[in-house]
Amino acid sequence: MTTRDRRRVFAGGSAGAMLSVAVAAFAASMTTAVDPHTLPVTSNLAQRLRAHVQFLAGPDLHGRKPGTEGNQKAAQYIAEQFHAIGLEPLASLHGYRQPLDGKLGDNLIGLRPADGPTGEAPWILVGAHFDHLGGNYLGADDNASAIGILLETARAMPALAHHHLLFVAFNAEEPPYIRTPLMGSQQLVDRL
Repeated sequence: MTTRDRRRVFAGGSAGAMLSVAVAAFAASMTTAVDPHTLPVTSNLAQRLRAHVQFLAGPDLHGRKPGTEGNQKAAQYIAEQFHAIGLEPLASLHGYRQPLDGKLGDNLIGLRPADGPTGEAPWILVGAHFDHLGGNYLGADDNASAIGILLETARAMPALAHHHLLFVAFNAEEPPYIRTPLMGSQQLVDRL
């Protein structure tokens, strides 16, 4: 390799290295971390979702463990939301609450009846659980966020022509109740 070739390689390599450094510096200046808590909540839907999660995962509910006052407050909130959304209670329950065995609290059930002949209309069930572990575990991700989505799905879903829509907020879905006869979803199925 001649001296001239070496200079070209060096110059090309130097230019490539300088370009890489410049691109990296530019990229670093463009990708600053953003705290999601500082982002504005701009839509009504986002505001309602945030409000649901903030209430259900708030410290006053102490994690919504089945059988506790915090769990009862969460159930009352969900029942009030079902009513405000316009869901109907099941006639067989005389309200939105399906009491669970074992003094664990209630499942919450809201109905949007079929908008048409309902003789033998099939059911579509949309559900999420609202209980959590209790104590210091407030459960925003498990499962207050899913209850927020359940409530807003119920708000947005119109009545269907040939299907009843059943929205269920299950209780007692966390250990030690999961996979036992006391689990809220199991108790719903057992009583159908």
